[in-house]
Amino acid sequence: MVRRAGRPLALALALAGAAGCNAGFAPQWRVDDLRILSARVEVVGTGAPTFADPDAGETVRLSALVANPRGRAGVHVRWKACLPVEGQVSSPCLDPAILRDPARLDTTPGVLDLGSGESVTVTLPPSLAPLLQAILDEARQDPPRACTIYAEVPVLALVSAGGTTRIAAKTVRATPWHALAQDPPPGAYVRNTNPVLGAVRAGASDTGACSGGVPVARPCASDADCGGVACVPGPGGPDAPGACADAMPDGRLDLCARVADPPLPQPDPPRVTGPQVYFECRSDGSHTSFFEGLTWQWYATGGVLERTDGSSPGDLGDVTGQVVRFTRPEGAFTLWLILRDGRGGEDWIRRDYR
Repeated sequence: MVRRAGRPLALALALAGAAGCNAGFAPQWRVDDLRILSARVEVVGTGAPTFADPDAGETVRLSALVANPRGRAGVHVRWKACLPVEGQVSSPCLDPAILRDPARLDTTPGVLDLGSGESVTVTLPPSLAPLLQAILDEARQDPPRACTIYAEVPVLALVSAGGTTRIAAKTVRATPWHALAQDPPPGAYVRNTNPVLGAVRAGASDTGACSGGVPVARPCASDADCGGVACVPGPGGPDAPGACADAMPDGRLDLCARVADPPLPQPDPPRVTGPQVYFECRSDGSHTSFFEGLTWQWYATGGVLERTDGSSPGDLGDVTGQVVRFTRPEGAFTLWLILRDGRGGEDWIRRDYR
């Protein structure tokens, strides 16, 4: 029987989050020191938007969203992973004791070194194929398993500078999608596409559609995407997305975000940039469909982020939601927005304002 990671993953994420914030001193949304805000996986060569769950033997790009507002010198990002093993109860990459002492990751058996850099490209070992096939075989014999035909591969991103280390955890869903596509059982796991951010607008006349007002943050690949302003390359290497050099108006503003419009012409079958439909299985073997629940998380180095009703964030200081209120600070600052689909897919934008 193949075991899948469950509750221990939540603990690892909690530890990673605690390592990346200044709990008790500043709200979670305010970034004032070295942190990894997010991590993303993209299957290489699948076009745009990219898939987030590779099959054995496929190549993926792992990217970290690193914040370094103090300009610490010598920032170094390392990547580690632990491949799932049939019958394994817990992964060393999810061991709280190891996560509290990151140096142990270099000497712990079963922890793989994936390389260094804010973005790295690695191949999912073909040796995972028998494990993924076993998961698929189980699902064919036990219909309630059809919705979870994947193995969770814990991946850790570690950023270090000046004696400080921060950790972020990312779960990569290894999926036997080549075999699955040939004969999918009812309610089979739907391969996940990373959502794609479209734009952030200030003072939108229609916040539901995020239209009107002025753009303040837009992803771009070239100046042609920005309608008259420059496309500023992003940090993290040539594959990192850029951002249009849109200005941020002064004052207290409502900011709204939207997903990108689908690319034209549409491939066959069509690809989506917003929420996909996926299945959840019931114990009786039936299944029901759901739209992905997109979530939006905001960070900034200064100013004030709050809910649109003017209330402050919760106890942890998270600011989430498609529409938020922001008062920009005097001088330079950075704004980040992360879009997640709840199934491991995500996108983000970083914008530096002067």
